[in-house]
This record gives sequence, C-alpha cells and structure tokens, in this order.
Amino acid sequence: MSLGSPLLALTLIWAAIYAVHHVLKPSRAHSLLPSSTNTRYSRCNVWNESTTQVHLSGLHLRIQTTAWNLPHDLVATSLKRGSRVRLGKALAQFYDLGSVMALIGMLGALGFLVASVGMTALSLTRKVWNMSAAPASTDPTGDLVKRTVDGLHLRESVPDGSWIKPVIPGLTVPLAHLPVILLAVFLAQVVHEFGHAMTAAIEALPVLSAGISFTVAVPSAFVNFSSAELAGLAPRARARIVAAGPFHNIILWCILLSIGYTGLGSVLWSLGYQDVSALGRVVIEIDSQSPLHGYLPSGSVITALDDTPLGSQNSSDDTWSSYLFRDDTVPPLGWCAGPFDERSCCPNNKTSGLSCFASTDNPLDKGCLDPIPILTSSSPTERCTSTTDCSATSICVTPYKHEHLLRLTIHRLSKADEAKVILWSGPRQEIWEEVRVGTLLPRIPILPLSLPSFCEIFWEYLIMGTLSLYFFNLLPMPYLDGSQFLKIMLQIALDETGHETRDEYELEAFEIPQKRRQSRRRTWWKGMLGRLIPRATIVLFASSVLLGVINVYW
Repeated sequence: MSLGSPLLALTLIWAAIYAVHHVLKPSRAHSLLPSSTNTRYSRCNVWNESTTQVHLSGLHLRIQTTAWNLPHDLVATSLKRGSRVRLGKALAQFYDLGSVMALIGMLGALGFLVASVGMTALSLTRKVWNMSAAPASTDPTGDLVKRTVDGLHLRESVPDGSWIKPVIPGLTVPLAHLPVILLAVFLAQVVHEFGHAMTAAIEALPVLSAGISFTVAVPSAFVNFSSAELAGLAPRARARIVAAGPFHNIILWCILLSIGYTGLGSVLWSLGYQDVSALGRVVIEIDSQSPLHGYLPSGSVITALDDTPLGSQNSSDDTWSSYLFRDDTVPPLGWCAGPFDERSCCPNNKTSGLSCFASTDNPLDKGCLDPIPILTSSSPTERCTSTTDCSATSICVTPYKHEHLLRLTIHRLSKADEAKVILWSGPRQEIWEEVRVGTLLPRIPILPLSLPSFCEIFWEYLIMGTLSLYFFNLLPMPYLDGSQFLKIMLQIALDETGHETRDEYELEAFEIPQKRRQSRRRTWWKGMLGRLIPRATIVLFASSVLLGVINVYW
C-alpha cells in the first residue's frame, strides 16, 4: 500500500469531522433567557449539552462528558451500604492483587527495557563488525538486478540478534495494518481506563469526566479525577486506583490467550469458511499498484513458492513469510533447456526479456535463455539434476541467483483447471508487502473473503496491544501510571511508619533528634529515587527507540 491512500483516507476523516462539527455546533451565542423551543435550533445545540463538551482545534478532537458521573457515584454509594459492603471489601482485596501485579510489571518493564537496549546495541555492534570484517563483494559477471530492493530489507523478519521487533507500519509490518493497530490499542485503552474508574468507585473517589480524543490519526480514552481528592486517599487506596488500569490490561491479555487456546475461533469460522492451510495460502487482497495485480485473482490458492509447498497440517506454520524473506537460493532441481544463446551472462540491458542461467554441471558456464517457457512448464519430465538427465540437445540449467526469479503455483478451487505457474522477477519481499494471504476460503460467495484475515490480525494486535499497554504504562515516566505508582511505592516504603524506640528509658532529648534524622534520611532517599529512576527510564526508553529504529533501518 502506498502512502497516498492512508493520507487520503485521513484527510476525508478530518473533513467529515469538521463538517459534522460545523453542522451541529450552535448557531448563536448562549443567552440568559429561556432557550427556544424551536426544534431546528435544539438539534443544532446538541454539542452544548450540559453534560458534554467538544473541543476541536487543528487535528485534535476531544469529547468529554459528565454523563457517567452519576452512575459512577451510585455504584460507589451502593458499595458502602448494606449487604454490598462485603462486596466492596472483596473487590478492594482483589485490586490489592492489582497493586502486586503492577509492581511486578514495573520491575519487569524496567528489566525488559535494560535488556532490550543491551541486546539491540549488541546486534548493531555485530552488524558493524561484520560489515568491517567482510570484504567488498564484487560481481564478475556484471549482472544488474532487475528491480532494486528499495528499502524492502527494512521489513526483514528473520532473527538478527535483537530482542524485540518494533511494530512500524510500512517497515516491519504492512502499512495497511495501521488502522487495525490503532483500533486494537484504543480498545485496550478503554479497558485500561475502565479499571481506573472501577477502583475509584470502590474508594468512593468521584469522577470529574470521561471521554475520548482523536489526535491526527491516534484515538485515545481518558478518565479524569480530582488530584486533591486522589492525593487525600491512603497510599494503599491510591495504589489500587493507579494500578487498576494495567491490572485490567493483564487480565484482558489472559482472557484473550485462554480463548485462543480453546480453539473456539476455529470452530466458529468453520461454520462459514473452509480451512485450506493443508493446500496452501488463499489470496485475499493484492495492492492495485503491484505487477501481480490481474495475474493473482482473489480467492485463488497459492500452493507453492518455487519448489517449496505452502500446504501444512499446522495452520500456524508461516512458510509464506519465511520463504519470502529468505535469501535467493539455487533450486535443488534444474530444467532441461536448449543450448545458451551466448557463452556469457546476459548484458545489463534487460529489454530482451531473456534471463541469465547457469549450468548445473559447471556454474561458471552461463548464458541467456527465455525464462517463461522454461520455468512455467508444469511437465515433470523437464526437471533434472544434471545434464545426463536431459536429451542430447539440452543441458540442465538453473536461474542465476542474481536474477531474482520466483515461481508461484496457483489453483482455483472453484474451477477444474490445472495448476498455473506465475513467474515473478524482483525482490521476494515485494510479494510479501503487496499480496495479503490467509488460510480460510468462504463456503458461500456472500461471505467476505477478507473477514477472517481481518479478525485474525485484529486479535493478534489486541493481544499484543493490551500486553504492551500493561508494561508501557508502568514505566516510571511522566504522564504514565508508572510515575504515580513509583511515588506511592516510595511513600509506602520510606515514609514514617511509627517505629517505637528500642529502649523506653532513653532520654527524650536523644529520641527526637534521632527520629528527625531518620525522617530526613527517608525524605532524601524518596526524593532522590523519585527523580533518578524516572530520568534513567527516559534515557533508557529513548535509547531503546533510537537503537531499535537504527537496527531496523540498518
């Protein structure tokens, strides 16, 4: 997908937002007189309801409402009265577990961040070392790759020694995944904010407002509390409220994994779709700008890439991606073909349609041949391992590796035609970027072909997004839950706890200065750690992002 399509879609979204806001905003200023009963004016005044506020400025939309305040207060009141008091105490104890999980998550996030920086730095060091140690490669044949890589190596997903793979739409994942990623993260954030609101009701902390915002292309949700009232709660209660958001994320993650392990999704999909993973991969969508557009019909099944079958009894095997990101290799079998047109490899001018082939008996023996009748033939008698397997007028040849040729074998299950072979010339990674495949084929034509693929991608990003939100929000950095949670933990650990004196007969003049010194020491440690840990985390996070991007681009 090109960058123009998302930009056009985003432009249309913001144009629609401004159009709706212009239509629904009040046509005149508020008056102190009773409002008009005119129906038309009442419809225009919907944005100025007493419970809802809309702020639109530039590419930022913010909608906040107090409509949920009363239900929230009713829940808080009910948990403090009658038979539900016991329920409120049970919920408070349950969310105490959330504080423990938040502490574990914070330590895990910091440890993961340190390890990520170290592993990524080690990976970059190895790359620099390999580049400096490896001699400059030369191509004695003077071959010219038909299509340049154009940065597609950035999307390579094979292991390179780094600990994590950043999700960067257009680089490490297809650009078309961006809306799905944003939607998944937004839903995970809604669950996160609901956790804060739920524990606030348990602690009888009123909600000021709740709402959503949309900045450029990123949606988000929020819940606002009174800072003064939150600070007035006991540290344990504040810890429950702050930790509840990440706690809900880790609970959601466990639920999603549990549903995935049950195989319930496969059972539901089998009602309307058939699994063809044993045959290959179904073509779901092709980029309109791709050279394969028009040659790979949607709904066709790609059964093999070169001589590698894509069919597998295990639908989780991703032979498609692993093969397309693998370096070009010489096929194990060659083709019996006529003698070369010339005893040298092809010139740089590729307009002739010929490709460079090499003899299997002598790889230095190269020449030009038309690849289409050779590589697209389905006759097994034309394959060979050496020239002795061919007729007297033919030799056994394979495409020269710098030609970047790839064969795609496709079937149409709806038709009784034979397998067809499509020949691709260019970097393999382009196919991975431009062709979207799946394993489910509709049983009836009215079912969308792309629905299972979309749901699968969304499910994976929802699992990834809610777990990432759990760890990321617990990093002790400004504007994150981890910053407040760190302060609460330091307060619990280092504040005065009412220790008794060791000797009741000590002089009062000695006891008071000692307590003051201990109090000052705790205050100093709390302030020092409260400043040092967030600053160190910011440095580590910035280093992780910077090194990760460099590692992807390298």
